[in-house]
Amino acid sequence: MKFRFLDIEFKNPVILASGPWWFGEEYEGKINFEKLGAITFKSLTKEERVGNPTPYILVEDYVVYNSVGLKNPGINKFISDIYEKFKNLDTVLIVSIAGHSEDEFIENFEKLSKLEKVSLLELNLSCPNVSGGLFCFNKQSIKYILENVKAISKKPIIVKFSPEGEILPYIETSLNYGADIINLANSPIGLKIDIENKKPFFYRIFCGYSGKAVKPLILKKVYETYKAFKCPIIGLGGIFSYQDALEYIFSGALFVSVGSAIYYDYKIPERIVADLQNYLKENGLKNHLELVGIASKDSF
Repeated sequence: MKFRFLDIEFKNPVILASGPWWFGEEYEGKINFEKLGAITFKSLTKEERVGNPTPYILVEDYVVYNSVGLKNPGINKFISDIYEKFKNLDTVLIVSIAGHSEDEFIENFEKLSKLEKVSLLELNLSCPNVSGGLFCFNKQSIKYILENVKAISKKPIIVKFSPEGEILPYIETSLNYGADIINLANSPIGLKIDIENKKPFFYRIFCGYSGKAVKPLILKKVYETYKAFKCPIIGLGGIFSYQDALEYIFSGALFVSVGSAIYYDYKIPERIVADLQNYLKENGLKNHLELVGIASKDSF
C-alpha cells in the first residue's frame, strides 16, 4: 500500500486523527502507531491550556460529543517531552497547530517546523470549542497566516476546515496561498441537553460532535471539494471500517483519518489498514491512488 506524496513515503493512507488519542498516554502499548500511515498530535498552543471544565467528552451509540477546548501541554513541553518519545517511530509525524491569534499561529509554526522528524504541519483553523477559533472563515486570516508560514518553512502544510456552511471559497483561498493538503473536517457544531438537569450538558453550551453520524455530512464536503479543485484531501469523520474509508477515497480523499472510533475500539485504525490491504490485493492494486475520486468522475 506504500505510496509517495510530497516527497514523503507513506505506508498506507490511514492517519490517526488529532484529538481523541491525545498524546498517546492512554494508548501506549495498545495502538501500534507504526502500522499506520501517519499520526497527528493533538493541536498545540503557545502556552499550556487546561481546556474547558469537565465533563468534556460524552460517548453515545452513534455520536461522540466533545468540548475539550484545546487542552494541551503547550509547545515547549511538547518539544521537550512528547516529541522525544515519538521522534524515532517508523511512521509519518504530523503536528497540529492552534492559536488564539494569527500571529500565534505563525510563532507556533516557526518553532514546530524545526522538529526534524515532523514531516507535515497542520494549521487547525477550525476548532469548534474555543472563542474566535474559526479562522477558516476569514479569507484575510487564511491569506496572512499562509503567506507567513510558507516563508518560514518548505515543509508541507495541511489546513483543517470546519464543515459548517459554504466552505469552498475559503478552501480556494487556502489553495491559492500555498496549502498542500485540505483536512475535511473538524467536528461540526451541535448541542447536547442534559434532560435530568434541564440545561445544556456542556459548560460552553454548544459542542463539537463526531462519530458515525457525521460521515454523510463530511463525505459531501470531500466530494464537492474534490470536484471543484482536485486537490489533496484528508477525509475525517465517521470512519469506523474499511468500507467507510473507501467511501472517502472514492469521493476524493487521498488520506483517511480515524478519530473518535478509538473511543469504541482502539484497534479500529489497524483493522482498517489490514482490511484495506486485503481489498486492494483482491482487486489487483498496489495502492489506492487510482481509486481516489473515482466516484466523482462520471457524476454530474
